[in-house]
Amino acid sequence: MLSPNAALITINYILFFSVHNIAAHTAAHIAAHTAAPIAAPIAAHTAAHMAAHTAAHTAAHTAAHTAAHTAAHTAAHTAAHTATHTATHTATPTATPTAAPAAKKRGRPPGAKDKVPRKKARAQRQDSTQPTPQPTPQPQPQAQRLSREELLRELATYDEDIEAEIDRDIEQAEAVMRGG
Repeated sequence: MLSPNAALITINYILFFSVHNIAAHTAAHIAAHTAAPIAAPIAAHTAAHMAAHTAAHTAAHTAAHTAAHTAAHTAAHTAAHTATHTATHTATPTATPTAAPAAKKRGRPPGAKDKVPRKKARAQRQDSTQPTPQPTPQPQPQAQRLSREELLRELATYDEDIEAEIDRDIEQAEAVMRGG
């Protein structure tokens, strides 16, 4: 989607060249009826052809380039920034796993003991003399949480940056159109 500025500039170029084309066509038509018979067709053809070609080429080129560049640029920046910003600042912190007793998981009172198997395999009996290593809990990274106001301030700053970048792109397109 075009920004309002890019859309207005594109419309202005189209209108300008449409009016220019009408003026050139009118001049060619008048020249055809008032000039010498040989000069009239050449003047009419040249004026109409040049005006139409210039207007069509410039309007199409400017509109296509500005629209495509602005839309792609804005969409890419907005998507990247929004995804990064959302993932970084609004993700809920990962819950730290708690060691819930097995008895509680099965719906028994917390003090109840698990059933002990009647027989152990011979290899298990020999290994049971060594203590079982307990896994060490890994600390979970905590995402930084920003307040709503801080998020809105950051998004407003980002919007201003994008608008400034779009304005620079439009100014560059206008400079190209002016030939400098």
